[in-house]
Amino acid sequence: MAKIGICSTVQNVIEQNAKTELERREVAANDIAACSAKSSTQQTPKPWKYLEEVRQKAIPIYVDGMNLRRVARQLGIHHRTVSLWVKACAAQLPDPPVSDKVKE
Repeated sequence: MAKIGICSTVQNVIEQNAKTELERREVAANDIAACSAKSSTQQTPKPWKYLEEVRQKAIPIYVDGMNLRRVARQLGIHHRTVSLWVKACAAQLPDPPVSDKVKE
């Protein structure tokens, strides 16, 4: 690093900070590389944050007519979580039967 006409103590501090910053960046880069290597080799599914009991309570309450936000407030969870649970449950339902004679 070039000397810029300031006292040597300040210059030493600046040089030490630059070295420390460079070391910190190298450590961070190594951590990121290690983390990405770990995540690509380990494909474990995330466990559900909420118990299955909470999910089993939420779906019938919603089907009975309570809106998503109210269900979420009642159970103490986020409304988007309830929405995702309802979507997943609806996707598992079979298609409704279609009558041969449809009124037009």
